[in-house]
Amino acid sequence: MHVNDETGEVDLIPLKHEREHVARIPKYKHKSEPASKSDENGGSDGVKETGENPEPQFDFKPIDDDEIMKAFNYGSSVIPVTDLLNESLKFPSFTGIDIISLEDKSSIPPWYYQGESVLLVTPENASDRDKRAFNLLTQAMLKLDYVAITRYVQKRNATIKIATLTPVKILTEDSKHYEPQLEQEEDVKRKFDDIENDDNESAVTSTGPKDYYGFVLVKLPFKEDEKIADFMKISGVFGVDKFAKKETHPDEEMMAYMDEFVNSMDLDNLMNLELQHAKDAEEQEEEPEEQIKNPYGREDVFVELNEFDTALPIARRKGLEFQSYGRETFNDITRKILALNSPRIHIVTRLLKDIVIRFIKIAVSEAESTGESEDHESATTPLLHRLISDDVKKANAENRLSVVDEIIESIKAENMDSSSGNLFIPDLVQKLDSASFSALVSNMARLFDVQYNPESEKKDAGKRRGRNSDGQDDEDAGEEEALPSIDDIFNMF
Repeated sequence: MHVNDETGEVDLIPLKHEREHVARIPKYKHKSEPASKSDENGGSDGVKETGENPEPQFDFKPIDDDEIMKAFNYGSSVIPVTDLLNESLKFPSFTGIDIISLEDKSSIPPWYYQGESVLLVTPENASDRDKRAFNLLTQAMLKLDYVAITRYVQKRNATIKIATLTPVKILTEDSKHYEPQLEQEEDVKRKFDDIENDDNESAVTSTGPKDYYGFVLVKLPFKEDEKIADFMKISGVFGVDKFAKKETHPDEEMMAYMDEFVNSMDLDNLMNLELQHAKDAEEQEEEPEEQIKNPYGREDVFVELNEFDTALPIARRKGLEFQSYGRETFNDITRKILALNSPRIHIVTRLLKDIVIRFIKIAVSEAESTGESEDHESATTPLLHRLISDDVKKANAENRLSVVDEIIESIKAENMDSSSGNLFIPDLVQKLDSASFSALVSNMARLFDVQYNPESEKKDAGKRRGRNSDGQDDEDAGEEEALPSIDDIFNMF
């Protein structure tokens, strides 16, 4: 861009970019230099070692595009690849999703799922025959709790991927507020009357709203994607039986404490809810399966499509918590988590609000006293900046916290204080802050011995076995305090 001095107009000068390839060629030098024919000590002719490795030097040579060729590293060798060989190296693949096998959902570990999930549904222009086949397959897999292992290629000659197809039921505005009637017997395939009702224009029929089914596609890893990491073993769990010459695993008491810990972390008490359904069924002299068989109580079966209000601040009673009212598509805690945004947004908003409230009155009063501007809002911003800067300088001189630091510390203390709740979800800490849960955690810490110290591991293990630091049997070793059982812990409260 150039400004013309005579006309004052801006002239745009086009830029031309030329790409140039340069090859870096190393220069090889000997690490030794010739010595003199004779030295003062009467040495003979030869080579004198310098004892220093010279720095590598390179020559740069421009090359053309025709001189560039692709190559592959095979060990320590470089194999050039021509255009013909490059075409033959491409693995031919065709587009599609092919089901390899159907497996039980519980047989696939959760950490096998990789990447983002993709929701697959039937297209609008699909035929009725394809829609029925698609829906019948999803219903059968939902009933049997199966997932499909598939070969997945998104476009022609693309990389072949392996993925899982998890069947889900998609809720709509009509179906998510509908309470279904439990049937005594439910077949894998729906009746033909229900299938014909899906073809009607009305979304709600005599048998209820139309059901929409789909699959969630998630990528699975190959063998070369496996990452194996070695972690240290917890001293209280890991042990070696020298007589059996094998590692000892956690005992029954440890497993019982861990089971109790996992169940206590379920804030929605889903397990207790199922047990309550079973208890009610026994009182009504009915089979428990008929009460728990309601698929609307299973979170992993449903995918709910909601429209979120992105306006800030986000109210706690909007989003999923409001739109999912009356249905058990998500539990209470899940709805609260999905309805909120990041805690950082709330903390920053709260911090700015407190700072403005603290300084804005002083800034406005100084703007009115100076009379520099009738527009108080225009004078507030620079004065607010000056007041904060002056307060920081004064606090540093007096060796105290500034007003901004005091506000930050108060927010941190309030966020960490369990009695005042948490900025993310206020009532979560109160549910976990109980005497029984604290006793459970303290006993687990003593039992599992999570403080790992490699130097004192043998010494601590010897003390637990009643031995001294020398490895000999210690007859004077006191008996270890017996840990109370889970029943004893909960009977105390």
